[in-house]
Amino acid sequence: MKNYLILSTIIFFYCNSSYSQNISNEQWQKVRQEAYLEYIQNGGTTDGFRRDPSIAQDYYKRNYGFDNGGNVQRKEILQARRGSGTIYTGFGAVGKYSNGVVYNYQSGLNPQVGFNRGSTFYDNNNNCIGYVNGYTIYNCSNQVIAKINNGSVIDGQGNLLYKINGENLISFNGQNVTIVDVSMNSLAAFLLFF
Repeated sequence: MKNYLILSTIIFFYCNSSYSQNISNEQWQKVRQEAYLEYIQNGGTTDGFRRDPSIAQDYYKRNYGFDNGGNVQRKEILQARRGSGTIYTGFGAVGKYSNGVVYNYQSGLNPQVGFNRGSTFYDNNNNCIGYVNGYTIYNCSNQVIAKINNGSVIDGQGNLLYKINGENLISFNGQNVTIVDVSMNSLAAFLLFF
């Protein structure tokens, strides 16, 4: 039993040093808890989780990455921070957010329908449409339009709008959307203008 405890301690410190070089002990414990819950939900046992440290390591590799500053972030959050995106539905490319401009390809001769300054979006007549603050999108009356929470896009009433799967927004009402290079701004452009 004593050898098992020593081995467990060595494995724990190895895991902390090799898989979490830029992650605090508190963050690593959160990752381990998430991995544990996923493992249990998929039929694993507490004892099996304790004996196999690779479960948490694999979960970490699948779900976490580093931002430009070297900080550990969930991969869906890293994807949400990129700056442009082409928006596709079942009808093909319907619009794009690029360099601060929102284009709607279905709007006729002038596809530009809006733009953003800082974190606020405006229509072509300079009317405020909404803004992004962190991982939440608001309308100009400060009401929540949507927020990202645990890989999901949730509306202001707490209803699930989309699950984020890479660059795909998977809907439960049949409207699936792909935003190539999905970002908070391209997601806001989609939700505010389409």
